[in-house]
Amino acid sequence: MKKIIFTFLSLCIAGCMWAQKNVVFDPNPQYGQKVNYSILSTTADSTMSIYWETADTMYTSMGAGSASSMSVFMEFYPEDILNFKGTGKKLSTINQINFYIAAAYRANVTSFKLIVMQGNDVASATEVVNQNVDIASLVDGWNAIDLAASYSVDAGKNLYIGCQFAFNAKAYPFGVIKGTNVKQGWYRSGTGSYSNAISAGGYALMIKAVAGLENAPANEIALNSVDVPQYKIIGDSILVKGVIKNVGTDTLKSFKVFYNASGSLSDTFEVKNINVAANATYTFTHPKYYVCSVAKNLNIAVTVSEPNGVVDVIANNTQTGTTQIYSEIVPRVVLQEVFTSSTCPPCNPGNAQLTTVLNTINNPAKWACVKYQYNFPGTGDPYYTAECGTRGSFYGGISSVPTLNGDGTALVTNPNSYTVAQFNTLAQIPAAVKLSGTSNIDEKTVSLNVTIDPASNIINSNLRFFAAIVEKTTVKNVKSNGEKSFNYVMKKFMTNVNGDKIDSLQIGTPKALNYSYTFNGEYRLPANSSLPINHATENSVENFNNLMVVYWVQDISTKAVYQAGSAVDPDPHGTTSISSVANEINLIVYPNPAVSELNINLAKEGKANYTICNIEGKTIKQGIVIQNDIIDIKALPTGMYVLKLVASDKVNTVKFIKE
Repeated sequence: MKKIIFTFLSLCIAGCMWAQKNVVFDPNPQYGQKVNYSILSTTADSTMSIYWETADTMYTSMGAGSASSMSVFMEFYPEDILNFKGTGKKLSTINQINFYIAAAYRANVTSFKLIVMQGNDVASATEVVNQNVDIASLVDGWNAIDLAASYSVDAGKNLYIGCQFAFNAKAYPFGVIKGTNVKQGWYRSGTGSYSNAISAGGYALMIKAVAGLENAPANEIALNSVDVPQYKIIGDSILVKGVIKNVGTDTLKSFKVFYNASGSLSDTFEVKNINVAANATYTFTHPKYYVCSVAKNLNIAVTVSEPNGVVDVIANNTQTGTTQIYSEIVPRVVLQEVFTSSTCPPCNPGNAQLTTVLNTINNPAKWACVKYQYNFPGTGDPYYTAECGTRGSFYGGISSVPTLNGDGTALVTNPNSYTVAQFNTLAQIPAAVKLSGTSNIDEKTVSLNVTIDPASNIINSNLRFFAAIVEKTTVKNVKSNGEKSFNYVMKKFMTNVNGDKIDSLQIGTPKALNYSYTFNGEYRLPANSSLPINHATENSVENFNNLMVVYWVQDISTKAVYQAGSAVDPDPHGTTSISSVANEINLIVYPNPAVSELNINLAKEGKANYTICNIEGKTIKQGIVIQNDIIDIKALPTGMYVLKLVASDKVNTVKFIKE
């Protein structure tokens, strides 16, 4: 397509976090965030990106202080304008400026302007664009604002593209990346002098600009995005939508669109009688529904073409969306992974807020939780292990604690701001598989039996199964943040820390997995995170009766979690409330899993008292059963339970799953 995008990358700053290092802008920052990022690639056509090619670790800082204002700019030299990226093409116009607003800071912004300047240097450059942005229209993340009128670039002067913003607290909405000395980034506080972001540490600012090339074609479109449902059931209708952008100079009156759903081509539909100005967008809907009869990942490639009946460049005319087709709706168990530390002040209220959310949900069958105690700030948490660090690296590196990952990267947030609404958003997405598991503890040995029952045919070489032993409560790793107890503390992965590969999954073919891990040596409380537990010779388990296993299926490439679950041995080490009794009731319980009823066959006993407990040990139901009886479990939430029967001097305990 005959357009060009300047891209400057970074990561926004999340509030109420504690990080390892504090630099950038503020000479006396309070909190900061260490950032990693991925290098972008350049497209095959003329839609290209300028970016900082470095793998350095980057730092940002939000600081603390009074309200202020700031201007930030990226600088382009005349050689950039005349010969962009060595293409020999000249930039002619600036049409749109994109900027990133961090969610934690959006409410602090009191005014925002787009600014473009040109001149021989930043201090004397002339302001050529000054466009107010309605702060009520700002959104978390990237904001794309079209200029009221495209600016024609003067190829003989330096070009400065940026923003000016005011805020009611010193919390910069822009992130930065650590770059090279090839390009220039500038910032200034209030009306002070400009500072060079490169000389201050090699920082580029998080700004994008969309520009037109010289001799742009009259008729040209680009497919900006594809909108297809995230999931559907076999037989459901799928509606295909998308957004195009008119990147030609003429007003767009018509174009054509079709889609390819995993090899099934739709009719070509002509969108007519529209009036889309240059640089404007248009949302379309293909009129023909698609119905899938097979449970699978359905890839839907959408193609637009022929603006105003003219054949255009097609390199940016196709994008693909994916709809997961399920055989049935499987309720999701939401996996919450929390990176936290007993030396982190914001982690205390963050963990409390997470507990509040989970207590509000009030159904352990709907969620699973693992907390990785981390090695900063300060000396870090004594229960930090190398596996915690590896799990952090899996998510690109943990820059700040506390950080909550909900179902992989479906939600990444500070648990201080975690809400029931966010949990429910995750929970409403159907799971791709059913997971059911049981756990047993015998002395220092923890075992796990899990069944994976897919709701869709899945062929994915990146799929992995994870299982982690966690201690439901610890109290010996108290440090400086005021927390006295810690929940769901990760102790050891039963699987490889990077997961165990799962072969393709087929509907109607459940997969059974069995694991066992024995903790070694004796308990040790490390002095700090620099002296972590060596699992080969020691352990940090405070109470083996208090262990449970959290398990999940995850794509290690996309980080998407397909389903999660947890298993607790309700009677660890085989102990019971009548621990001195060796005899057991001869008992048959079926079906398992069960939907509405449990059939009880006591064999030799005339009757018995029964108790049903959830995985947390809370009594849910109790009563009396006779020799051949039925227990109604329709009202029980989905999950794993323990049925205990006592008859005179005999006892038996059976685990069952309610579907």
